[in-house]
Amino acid sequence: MVSILNLLKLKYMYILIFLGIFILGYAILSTDEANKKNIGKILGCLMIIIGCISMYLKS
Repeated sequence: MVSILNLLKLKYMYILIFLGIFILGYAILSTDEANKKNIGKILGCLMIIIGCISMYLKS
């Protein structure tokens, strides 16, 4: 369990970018009522931006 947490700690920015792309893609392709407020698009873009900034700061 501890090794999984250590692995996630090292790769959190890649996971964040992947989840951001997934949420953004789902928000673009879906036609739900929640999509009318663009919550998924905004959340996906923010996750991608935060992941990219953390990758930039780490390198």
